Amino acid sequence: MRKKMMPEFTCCPVADNYGIFATMKREKSKRGNRQSPSSLDAPKVLVSISLEHASWRDFLGGILRYVDEHANWEIRILNEPGNLSDAQIAAAEREGYAGIILATPGDIDFSRLNRSAIPLAYCGGWQELDRRSQNIVRVDIDNEAIGTVGARHLLSRGRYATYAFVRSRFDMRWSETRQKSFVQAILAGGGNAVCYELPHGAIQGEDLQELRDWLLSLPKPAAVMADYDRRAAQVVAACHDAGLDVPKDVAVLGVDDDTFYAMHTRPPLSSVQPGHAECGYRIGEELDRLIKAKKPRTSKKHVVMRPKGVVVRESTRPVSSTEALARRAAAFIQSNARNGINVADVVRHLGCSRRVVELRFKKRHHQTIADFITATRLDEVKRRLASSSATVSEISSECGFKTAAHLSHLFKRSFGLSIRDWRTNHVHQLP
Repeated sequence: MRKKMMPEFTCCPVADNYGIFATMKREKSKRGNRQSPSSLDAPKVLVSISLEHASWRDFLGGILRYVDEHANWEIRILNEPGNLSDAQIAAAEREGYAGIILATPGDIDFSRLNRSAIPLAYCGGWQELDRRSQNIVRVDIDNEAIGTVGARHLLSRGRYATYAFVRSRFDMRWSETRQKSFVQAILAGGGNAVCYELPHGAIQGEDLQELRDWLLSLPKPAAVMADYDRRAAQVVAACHDAGLDVPKDVAVLGVDDDTFYAMHTRPPLSSVQPGHAECGYRIGEELDRLIKAKKPRTSKKHVVMRPKGVVVRESTRPVSSTEALARRAAAFIQSNARNGINVADVVRHLGCSRRVVELRFKKRHHQTIADFITATRLDEVKRRLASSSATVSEISSECGFKTAAHLSHLFKRSFGLSIRDWRTNHVHQLP
């Protein structure tokens, strides 16, 4: 079997405002050997792309694979990734560029780009390009499908008390679209969906304290999808800071299958695979058609690429039925203990037989449901004793105890101190 040849990268003389390498398809000689091409007759294609993230490197890899298999292009990447000025477009026209690929956002002269006759293929929802209809094609990742695929994956892993979505950027439409479709799919699947709100003025990575507190507040077990892998890695880090186990307490799912993050979180991160390389391949194919067309295309074409699926790793390992039932019971108790609930209320909420619930709960928590309810109430009593000046009678009523006397007796039996003595020892915690 002949070894597959990769695109050839060569340094070429270029204008000051153009890029860092060129690549062309090698042509076969009469003997069948692949020869280095001449740049004299190769169509030049300008690519505006940032290579900061793995997703865009994959996207460029898809373009290069198409060039290697089907085209004879000389590709130039801009020195300033994502920027495309009037001067750069004018230079491309003077030098006879055959096409432009616009992949990542930057400082772009859309008005000048709309007036240019150079065939244009782009990825992203720039409304400024809606005015152009000649020699233009748009190829997008299906962000709506990404949110849906992520939601269905988490729904398939077990019954969680909460399904949540964490965004990284609130000024990006792709992130908002993923969140909306995730919520819709969770609700359609009978789950409870909540979304993390980034604190005003904060950016991702500066909000780990708020993210940690929010994760702690979620009924457990919880399943969280982040809008991309870097944000998902931050969710995992916040879980570790909060003492939450991934995936037992919180299952975490990312997007992009960026192995830099996915393989270096603890545990390894499950991730939706959007198919960036396939998207790059398709945008190369569509631009090639525009370049080779005998007549200019007068209507815009829009191609949407569906995600490939989910790469499953340890961060979304399924929760066992025993563990899931016990955690749902614990979450219900923690939310309602001060309302005077009893074991029958917990059983009724879960919709199972009392014997099954009792056995599975004790196996997971090593105590009975009744003891867990009491312990949860007493924890709330201690918190209120240390943080407020409320009377014992008031606290007793607020925490679900029938009488103050019953609370006082139970408190001393549990902690070896009277409520008065305990409060005296902890009075320094009062604000």
